[in-house]
Amino acid sequence: MRLITWNCRGLGNGPAIRGLLDIQKREAPDILFLSETKHNGKWLDWLRWKLEMLNLVTVDSVGTSGGLALFWRRGIEVEVKSFSKYHIDSVIKENDGIEWRFTGIYGESKNEDKDNTWEILRCLKEQFEMPWLCSGDFNEILFNFEKEGGQPRAESNMQKFRLALEDCDLQDLGFFGDPFTWRNNHHVATRYTKERLDRAVANSSWRYMFPMVRVTNGDPRHSDHRPIIIDVGCRQNMDCLQQMQIMPKFEAKWLEEEECEIRVTKAWGIAMEEGCNTMMQMQMKVLGDLWEWDRNILGDLEKRIKKVKSELDTCRRMSISQESVNREHLLHYKLERLQDQHNTYWKQRAHNSWLTKGDRNTSFFHAFASKRRRKNWIRSLKDENGFLVVGDQLKHFIANQYQQLFMSCAGSHADYVLNCVDPRVTTEMNESLMEPFTGEEIWNALESIGDLKAPGADEGLSAMLQKAEKEGKIEGIKI
Repeated sequence: MRLITWNCRGLGNGPAIRGLLDIQKREAPDILFLSETKHNGKWLDWLRWKLEMLNLVTVDSVGTSGGLALFWRRGIEVEVKSFSKYHIDSVIKENDGIEWRFTGIYGESKNEDKDNTWEILRCLKEQFEMPWLCSGDFNEILFNFEKEGGQPRAESNMQKFRLALEDCDLQDLGFFGDPFTWRNNHHVATRYTKERLDRAVANSSWRYMFPMVRVTNGDPRHSDHRPIIIDVGCRQNMDCLQQMQIMPKFEAKWLEEEECEIRVTKAWGIAMEEGCNTMMQMQMKVLGDLWEWDRNILGDLEKRIKKVKSELDTCRRMSISQESVNREHLLHYKLERLQDQHNTYWKQRAHNSWLTKGDRNTSFFHAFASKRRRKNWIRSLKDENGFLVVGDQLKHFIANQYQQLFMSCAGSHADYVLNCVDPRVTTEMNESLMEPFTGEEIWNALESIGDLKAPGADEGLSAMLQKAEKEGKIEGIKI
């Protein structure tokens, strides 16, 4: 499915209409959201037939300013939930019954009224929970590097935008093409300004549903804004992933919980009593207990943060007393710990050493981890006969390929083949390699692994061991 959001800057002239028809012809969107139409619904109605998008919902302009329109093709099931001069909110139902939310946004351009846009976003967030895509002209930038020329944007305005997105769990989806989506096209270079005012953002569940999404900043045509072209990508691989059995991993965020050490010790003891005699069995037992604790006791981390923030805000509104002051400090400390856990959670998924040394920028870690997942996604592979392997068959195909790769197939001629290979390992090197491991060597190897970069099931284990060493709880290593 392809969606386009575009500030078309009015549809009252020939170039504007030609530009709109050209974008429909070249990009063939399934859903098209327009802002600043500068017309009412009655005038826009004839465009349905020209665009071959017979479904239309509009918000009339006020005089010659504003105006919104949402077009969609026949066969696309869209239910409009709400609208205002700032937005049109809808739910899209796909052929297999899966539903997700799309909101077209047109942000307030006046600095003194921009809070209206951010409050609209927060209100929409509270209405109902589902995978959510939001795109359009927000009329604001997130950082000053998203602007070139003119006066720098006030940090307070950008901070409000960032906070609104964070409150709504909305993350920028990135883009291909020109980083600046708007320009004033001034003829004097010293007054020429360009900014990234238009973008696509989505919440965690939508990004998980569509990991292959691609956002392109298109050709502006007659407008001073570039259209945002969103190809949501294929969803079928998500079903394949959910069917695969993935071994649970250690979450480094658990180390911030005081009860974590007690849980690990207890689970380890139970595993020994039950006769677990290999490290893998012990590890599976401990991880299973920790994940059950995480689901049933700790709960959703973001909901816990939201709850503590609400309690802290309520406490701060109370009249001053020693009890309220003590409670405020306690809640503030609890919030700090939860935010550290949230930060650690996304650092662990970013898998990048320079990111893990940064400050608490959960949104950036989140975006980086999501981009990494999209980059590493395997949609299909070709077998030796040139046929595509997709879906649930991928798991077994990859396993078989690696099994064959590392399996000897020399048969009875192994000695003959090896005699043709010049040795590169000397006797001294071989003796050194065959020596028993020492505790010091094992510990040095563990220390060399980044605290959040151990592969596979051991992911996060290095962080736990390093924490134990700092606290003086490791007495030695048994080989």
